[in-house]
Amino acid sequence: MLYSLLIYHTERNKLLYDKNFQDIDGNKIEMFGGFLSALKSFISEMNLSKSKDLRTIELGNNFVFITHVPETITDLVIVADKDDYKIIYKLVPKIVTIILNHKELFIESDYTSIQFKTFDQQITNLILSNKKIIDESFLKRKSGISESILDKKGEIPIQLRKKLIEEKEFFYLRFKKVENLQDKLIIIKKLIEISKELKDESIIEYQKEAKALMDEIKDRKLKLQYFLNKTKASLKVGDYKDAYINFYSFSSKLKNITKPHIQKKYQNFAKILMNKDTLSKFEFSQVVSEILIMPDNINQYIL
Repeated sequence: MLYSLLIYHTERNKLLYDKNFQDIDGNKIEMFGGFLSALKSFISEMNLSKSKDLRTIELGNNFVFITHVPETITDLVIVADKDDYKIIYKLVPKIVTIILNHKELFIESDYTSIQFKTFDQQITNLILSNKKIIDESFLKRKSGISESILDKKGEIPIQLRKKLIEEKEFFYLRFKKVENLQDKLIIIKKLIEISKELKDESIIEYQKEAKALMDEIKDRKLKLQYFLNKTKASLKVGDYKDAYINFYSFSSKLKNITKPHIQKKYQNFAKILMNKDTLSKFEFSQVVSEILIMPDNINQYIL
């Protein structure tokens, strides 16, 4: 029985393609890659073989047949029962030929999904032509090209792409609804990350939006610092009219950059400075004192 057909990148030991013919946990396949790499290194370092390329590893009643394909810098790995050794041995050259006929999938960046499907179908047809070593019903249930090659090429699996597109739509709607500049910046950065993974052209617009937001936040901070400093300076000399003008500007610049209740609080303070005669001297002095002890670090108001 044939269990798995895998193709690893020789130098990076990255799984590029896998075709499983039994129910095998994907994590076990990844672990097998680590085992293969470690065993290769061991044999190379101990000089137990004249060749650095393994040929056959016996695992109980099974064997692992490994063939290096230098033209694509890959290793073809087949896991099967010992009883099927002769059949597998004859299949290997044919599989290597298919790999070489589609080497652009492994060494070039220009490719199409049709090429992947063709490669996978040829592998499938070859295996199906040897019905003694395969559970045909299982293969039909599990048919379809491995998405690992797409990972190698910088592409992403179909399911992951679908998930990322859904996330992108969610965050985009959030971005449109949110008014706080800091929150919008966090969301747009998330959209940039998603667009990078999707290789989406919209990343350019998101980057422009992010820059505009950062510039706006920076400008707001400078103005907030200026108006707060001017307010405190005016209060210290008793110029309440000038203090009102500057503190009103300060509270206005807090819009969409802090929590609404915080902005409202400082807007009320500005009104008190303007209408100081409507309050007792004690109440008015309390407001003035609270303004004077406000933190000078503007980042404390950016929420």
